[in-house]
Amino acid sequence: MLIRIIMGQPHALLVASPGIGHLIPILELGNRISSVLNVHVTILAVTAGSFSPTETRAIEAAVDRGTCEITELPSVDVDHLVEPDATVITKIVEMMRATKPAIRDAVKSMNRKPTVMIVDFFGTGLMNVAEDVGVRAKYVYVPSHAWFLAVMVYLPVLDKVVEGEYIDIKEPMQIPGCRPVGPEELMETMLDRSDRKYRDCVQRGEDIPMSDGVLVNTWEELQENTLAALREVGELRRSGGTLSIEQTKELANGLELSGQKFLWVLRRPISYLGASSSDGDIISAGLPEGFLNRTRGVGLVVTQWAPQVEILGHRSIGGFLSHCGWSSVLESLTKGVPIVAWPLYAEQWMNATLLTEEMGVAIRTSELPSKRVIGREEVASLVRKIVAEEDEEGQKIRDKAEEARVSSERAWAQGGSSHSSLFEWAKGCGLIMDQPHALLVASPGLGHLIPILELGNRLSSVLNVQVTILAVTAGSSSPIETTAIQAAVAKDHLVEPDAKVVTKIVVKMRAMKPALRDAVKSMNRKPTVMIVDFFGTGLMSVAEDVGVRDKYVYIPSQAWFLALMVYLPVLDKVVEGEYVDIKEPMKIPGCRPVGPDELMDPMLDRSNRQYRECVQCGEEISMSDGVLVNTWEELQGNTLAALRKAEELGRVIRVPVYPIGPIVRTRSGGTLSLEQTMELACGLELSGQKFLWVLRRPNSYLGSSSSDDDLVSTCLPEGFLDRTRGVGLVVTQWAPQVEILSHGSIGGFLSHCGWSSALESLTKGVPIVAWPLYAEQWMNATLLTEEIGVAIRTSELPAKRVIGREEVASLVRKIVAEEDEEGQKIRDKAEQVRVSSERAWAQGGSSHSSLFEWAKGCSLVSCAPLD
Repeated sequence: MLIRIIMGQPHALLVASPGIGHLIPILELGNRISSVLNVHVTILAVTAGSFSPTETRAIEAAVDRGTCEITELPSVDVDHLVEPDATVITKIVEMMRATKPAIRDAVKSMNRKPTVMIVDFFGTGLMNVAEDVGVRAKYVYVPSHAWFLAVMVYLPVLDKVVEGEYIDIKEPMQIPGCRPVGPEELMETMLDRSDRKYRDCVQRGEDIPMSDGVLVNTWEELQENTLAALREVGELRRSGGTLSIEQTKELANGLELSGQKFLWVLRRPISYLGASSSDGDIISAGLPEGFLNRTRGVGLVVTQWAPQVEILGHRSIGGFLSHCGWSSVLESLTKGVPIVAWPLYAEQWMNATLLTEEMGVAIRTSELPSKRVIGREEVASLVRKIVAEEDEEGQKIRDKAEEARVSSERAWAQGGSSHSSLFEWAKGCGLIMDQPHALLVASPGLGHLIPILELGNRLSSVLNVQVTILAVTAGSSSPIETTAIQAAVAKDHLVEPDAKVVTKIVVKMRAMKPALRDAVKSMNRKPTVMIVDFFGTGLMSVAEDVGVRDKYVYIPSQAWFLALMVYLPVLDKVVEGEYVDIKEPMKIPGCRPVGPDELMDPMLDRSNRQYRECVQCGEEISMSDGVLVNTWEELQGNTLAALRKAEELGRVIRVPVYPIGPIVRTRSGGTLSLEQTMELACGLELSGQKFLWVLRRPNSYLGSSSSDDDLVSTCLPEGFLDRTRGVGLVVTQWAPQVEILSHGSIGGFLSHCGWSSALESLTKGVPIVAWPLYAEQWMNATLLTEEIGVAIRTSELPAKRVIGREEVASLVRKIVAEEDEEGQKIRDKAEQVRVSSERAWAQGGSSHSSLFEWAKGCSLVSCAPLD
């Protein structure tokens, strides 16, 4: 992550609970605090595993704004602390409790102690950490409205005085000074008092008064009475590969001993994986004592993410110590940077040999780093050899690296080898015509998705080809259309409990055949060609099933790897015993032999199923119409020639090979039932009003294999799209909600009443058709309709029955039609709320002043804002 530190600033620490719905409000709060108060903000994000793509995009967007330092805390396994059927809320609360040691360590490792700590609703159990580490003030942030806060802080009282289930009480429950809460406004956590999640919520309500105050996402003019009631009770303020520790130390000593300048992007050592210490601990625990002081001015150690391509492109870079993953290698070669090869696993060992002994652009250690610790003297020697100008061997390597850079540029210049090869391939499979359509299929995992995305971008930009990518996760940028298809989960009987990742991926890809077949059949334009990656070779038969003429395999690695894979079925027949026990390197016709040190993990144990799967994938490559490989002619001419020659590997692979490299990689809501979706569609049509409908997958479709485009044909009334053409627009992908609500033509917003979504509408002056489904949405709907007066709602809760088309049409007309008197009052109120929301954040406005009042109270600022 990018760290922004401004000396002299106060420091606010924010802690986000797991889940994108909890992370984004904390990110937005952090940005507001930083930008308005000029405060340094650190956000500790607790995750339930690795960040999802959506979380990653949210974090990247926050980082791009440059206002917050964001750190991911290691995931904590709480399965042994909760019942097997525990709800998500219970798991989140328990996970936050279990994260205490990690947060304590993270704060202790910070160079500047925070002035204040802010937690969200699920993090109230963490507040005693503030006292442990000497943080003076602790606050709770509630990204919802004041009525929700009132219910939460009063829940411990209700728990003592109310008998039986709240849902069985006929009269609304009184909350002092606030609107009563009826059965229909109860959150799910309050529906069953015997459930642990209810007890957890009661505990949160008890924890809040132990804080130094509460920040709540509302403003004075919007909820004046509720805020006043809360003040009478108490004060409220509004608002790649890793090394062992031993090897890390030797590498550090070697860098120091070399006397060369360096930039070291330092990952957490192996023994730290899964530990609770933060990345900052690496500096003190994984490096020799005094190392940072002694190398100050000579070296720079970075413990966060760094822009590798940009760094390698800097003219001061003289060499690159790489674990030899192929994408990383290409990043170095295309910049003309020589390599110190440090392979750890998989085909990295092959790549290291290729780089050193065939291409001559690298130097390597005397033994594999995975076999023994490489000493400091050898490290220093390698660094000096690759960097020092007076070293003759190093100069040859640098010259070779520069030649590789020049040849890589030539390869993609107009008429260059890869450029021409790509067009030759495209012409051969009929892609070069009137906007043809290429279908790409990516295996599960980011390491498989990114190469496919980059290939898709290259096809689209260079060939002017429409590209559709089918993957287990969605994400790309225009002009590629990316469709997400859910990989069929491998059944227990398909893989062993201890199956390797390779086995699971291959089996999962084969199990995706029906989903892939359905997705292609539902496309408006049939693909001209289908491209799969190495693990997707078992899907090629789908091309014939759906009438796609050509099928290709894309290998985002180099040609030697391809050669080994296509020759593996031959080796499997002629070699006896384990490959790892063979002393002499195994010969591949026309190519460099493969020794034990170059074997990939699947080849180390021939009795393991993952080996058999790789053999089968190798056999299936020859059933394609050709192979695209991420290399170029001048780089691996001999190996490519061997793959083409019939007397060498051509007789094995039997299909054309197209080198097209280097392609370098770059660096909350609700759903409706199918029946309700139908009625909503009919109601929109019946209303006669213009509409934009961002259509989500209906409940019954969740977990199914159909694509989002299937919604148009299967969950909408027959002929609906034709009849409403020119009147309505149905969007089945993500849409920019805030920008849409800001448009002058928007007259109303049908919302499930999540508070963040409601605020987006209110701040734009857009009246709401309230359609709550769960949680506090029911409360929010009542608040919006009966107290604030900016919304209209259904006669009954949509969760209880299907709302008919006539009622839908009536609601839409009432909120939009200018001649409706009740609707006009709601529209006027919505505009008043918009104006008041702007005033609240204007200089001297209620929320602006309140934020400074809070900040001054906890020493984040020393004075109030100037008028």
